[in-house]
Amino acid sequence: MPAAGLPGRAHPPESASARAPVTSHHGPPPVVRGGLPWLGHALAFGKDPLGFLRGCQQEYGDVFTVRLPSGPRTFLLDPLDHPAYFKNRDLEFAEVGAEIGGRAFGYTLEEVKRADIEEVSHQINVYMKGEPLQVMSERMQQKLVERLRELPVGAWREDTLHRWANEYIFAAGTDALFGEGVYSEELKRAYTTIDKAFPVLAMGLPVKLVPPWARAQRTLGELVRLKGPEHAALFDVRHAHFGKLGLLDFEGGFDAGLMWAAQANTVSAAFWTVLYILRDRRAREEILEEVRGVLDGQDMLAPGGPVFSKQALKSLVKLESAVTEMNRLTTAPMVPRRAMRPTELALRSGTYTFATGDDLALFPPTTHLDPEIYEDPYDFRFDRFLPDASGAPPRFFKDGQRVHFNLLPFGAGVSMCPGRFFAINEFKIAVAVLLSSFDIELLTTAVPKQDVARTGFGTLPPVEDVPFRYRRRA
Repeated sequence: MPAAGLPGRAHPPESASARAPVTSHHGPPPVVRGGLPWLGHALAFGKDPLGFLRGCQQEYGDVFTVRLPSGPRTFLLDPLDHPAYFKNRDLEFAEVGAEIGGRAFGYTLEEVKRADIEEVSHQINVYMKGEPLQVMSERMQQKLVERLRELPVGAWREDTLHRWANEYIFAAGTDALFGEGVYSEELKRAYTTIDKAFPVLAMGLPVKLVPPWARAQRTLGELVRLKGPEHAALFDVRHAHFGKLGLLDFEGGFDAGLMWAAQANTVSAAFWTVLYILRDRRAREEILEEVRGVLDGQDMLAPGGPVFSKQALKSLVKLESAVTEMNRLTTAPMVPRRAMRPTELALRSGTYTFATGDDLALFPPTTHLDPEIYEDPYDFRFDRFLPDASGAPPRFFKDGQRVHFNLLPFGAGVSMCPGRFFAINEFKIAVAVLLSSFDIELLTTAVPKQDVARTGFGTLPPVEDVPFRYRRRA
């Protein structure tokens, strides 16, 4: 039996040979029966997304169509079918993404087309990686440390973990992206209003049924357009691009969308990472030792204290593994595509036909929590994703075949979250600062349930917050 936390590292035993796929189906996918007018299966899906889809899978197979307020959507739940999904050039994301973003941030499909979305995506890929990413990450650490440095040494403080992350990490990340002083309580209120409404708007609920949203969208768009000093270089490039196309009025909504992409999951991800690490003594001890090794005895909260370089962050492999494991357990994105012309998908269970305009999606939690792929899938194992001695990441298998898309917390391909690298750096830095500079104690042993209302859009927040206490070390 493999060591705890390290299943799937080696090839499976010979007895776990691949099962012959059933290839009898040919034609459109089966449609799930039942549902309500307009709502379709939204209530059953919203109550327990994973349970609902697994129930459908048992009855209809790995490929089936569900009716939702935004329209029918076909789900593909076999992870060994995912490569065919991503390789099919008739399936595209741009139109779906524009519709979802437009509902939430107020821009139209026509504006997206005028904005040259391929160029905008290219700008994000350039300026949310590499040296620009490192500059933003260092700035985020600086802002976080400045706020935490104000706390007195030695005094215990009680708080709740999600609220704490919301106060400190969100503010630091916002100013790192948009510039000094952009974060404010007004911005936070507007952002929170949009964030809470985002799932139902994206699912197709008419905007008029969410009255506060329109005001919040205007407010957030106006506030993020007013960049502060030391804002991310990306926004200068985008401003010039939108100005050249006569789309400066569109800029605020698009910047608000980027803010949501970069920040929406950071607070909840930091919450779950800290909670899981604090509940696992070995994880806490080994990750703290790893962080201290990088810091080499320096105090992160001291004036002129150390700043994590790109290499230092990369060297925190145990923390990286814990973060990856957190993502496996708590993220519930969808990976949508739309058929732009009639097409076929040859999958393990048969060949499925789709008409122009048909919507499809993957639902990664069915893979993330598959016991055939991950041993004890509901357990947190901080070292599950540690690389081996050669530095190679672990491999995972199903039916004797390697699962190439075994983890999709940020989506995949063209729909992959553009702010993912900054978000990961944010909560790695936050966890490192918290563990190395503070004594921390959880005040409950309970693990809260996940709020499934946010299914489809990243990390699920907790239904209830978790009390803890902390004090700054001398």
